[in-house]
Amino acid sequence: MIFQRLVFDTLGIEYSLSEEEIEMKFWEKAEPIYPMEHALEMLCYLKKTGIRTGIVSNISFSSRTLLRRIQKQLPECAFEFVITSSEYMFRKPNPYMFKAAINKAGLKAEDIWYCGDGIKLDVESSAKCGMYPVWYESDIKCTYRKADADLRPQCPHLNIHDWLELIEILDKLKNTY
Repeated sequence: MIFQRLVFDTLGIEYSLSEEEIEMKFWEKAEPIYPMEHALEMLCYLKKTGIRTGIVSNISFSSRTLLRRIQKQLPECAFEFVITSSEYMFRKPNPYMFKAAINKAGLKAEDIWYCGDGIKLDVESSAKCGMYPVWYESDIKCTYRKADADLRPQCPHLNIHDWLELIEILDKLKNTY
């Protein structure tokens, strides 16, 4: 809402909607969103097996708006927390974003798997904070990944191309313990 507030205040525009409603309406009109292929199956699997989930995002919208938007597409999902850079002053790859998630989860960093699609923003930065990174390498066109186009992660990580792969890996791990 920071951006919208700046625009509205600069232009002298007053509004009667809540800031959250303005964010949601603006975002819905500006950009449609669609769940990644097999994201629903993966999130349902995590919920069913008791694997806890959270979100760390560089988005400029509030955590409440992001969660509402996700829940409109995937109402079955249940994230414990959502951290957005708009509310935390920092952006990934800053370690404070990951340290906040570690503290919110109440776990040791080495007990957390961090899934993301950005090499620098997600994979390498979560690894530097002690988490186990899962690189979701996809063909989805995304502007923030252009800088990573020819890169490979320079840290140990799990590389997947489909969320169903993660389910298979977790099932194998579950069955070995």
